[in-house]
Amino acid sequence: MEKNNFILLIEKYIKGSASREEKQLLEAYYERMDDKGQTELTREQEDSLKFEMMQNIQKEIRHIPDIEPARNYKARKSWHMVAAAATLILVFAASLYSYNKKNNKIATAAVVAASIKPGSERAVLTLGDGTKINLNNAAKGKIAEHAGIVVTKLADGQLVYTVLPSKERNTGDTKDQMHFNTIETPKGGQYQIGLPDGTRVWLNASSILKYPTVFVGNERRVNLEGEGYFEVAKAYKDGKRLRFIVETATQEVEVLGTHFNLNAYHEEGTVKTTLLEGCVKVISTSPSKDKSADFRLLKPNQQSSLVLNSSKFEVNTVNPDEVIAWKDGIFIYNNEDLKTIMRKLSRWYDIDVIYEGNIDDLSFSGSVSKSKNLNEALKILALTGDVKFKIEGRRVTAMP
Repeated sequence: MEKNNFILLIEKYIKGSASREEKQLLEAYYERMDDKGQTELTREQEDSLKFEMMQNIQKEIRHIPDIEPARNYKARKSWHMVAAAATLILVFAASLYSYNKKNNKIATAAVVAASIKPGSERAVLTLGDGTKINLNNAAKGKIAEHAGIVVTKLADGQLVYTVLPSKERNTGDTKDQMHFNTIETPKGGQYQIGLPDGTRVWLNASSILKYPTVFVGNERRVNLEGEGYFEVAKAYKDGKRLRFIVETATQEVEVLGTHFNLNAYHEEGTVKTTLLEGCVKVISTSPSKDKSADFRLLKPNQQSSLVLNSSKFEVNTVNPDEVIAWKDGIFIYNNEDLKTIMRKLSRWYDIDVIYEGNIDDLSFSGSVSKSKNLNEALKILALTGDVKFKIEGRRVTAMP
């Protein structure tokens, strides 16, 4: 029996609107279910229906006439319906007390999950001299000056860099000395930055970007841990376009001017580079005897996947809008496995996730706004009936 039809049939049984054939079908089904010890329902659905049935029984008992049932057909009919409903509850093998106890736990968990708010614009900037600036607390305007560079925070929170003319620099500034800044987003944080060359970078939660305060030489090079979306500005020197290179632990992405997303979280086990515009060359920096597998040229709408500690690429065509939805405030799941989804939620909501039972084969499709609290984000997954969640503080247990 289909789950939806099964639930509708029970609801009709509870309300007393089920036909004789429907009652017989449901009671026969429950006899078979009792032998197997399982139903087509989730535990939450069972509990909800048990509660409704108990309320129905109490209502029917209050309306039974205080006369001998054998002498009154209506009373006998009413009592028969109550007895049948009671039998149905016994087959469920749970009492109203156990329902209420569990329901209170569910309600408490929902309150806890609702109190866990989504992430926000948060990051820490570390200057070349070691000075740390909490960007979410910093007021808009000039927030730092170091090595001839002024760092300004705009009204929308974005950072921009301005190179000062030589005459305006501090005495201690060294023109040709390379200085590096680092911006780091925590769990539950993201940030947008404008690099000295005009390149814009959106950093996802739990990510680190290291970059020079001024690009010198014949290339522009930055280092990324985590995930970032890059809109690379075109830059020239002596009439030639300068390459922009993003380093990760296992690969380099080389571009001239383009838009791309780079997901390099170590815990994902795979580095994914997705091209939206232009052309990029993805180069493996892992040692390999097969040099032909060391790089790939990507076209728009293509994504390369490089397994950690490997130099072999897999290239697929993807929907780039889904890949970069995170920077636009949306989680999009397209037949994505549960553990990958929960790692995303873990980074955004700053939670720890553990698993009970076998959930390896569970995958989901859908979307949810990143502005929702944790309870709303989990509800989307739980509505499928394939997964349940237990929430204790900031620890979430997922189970089938």
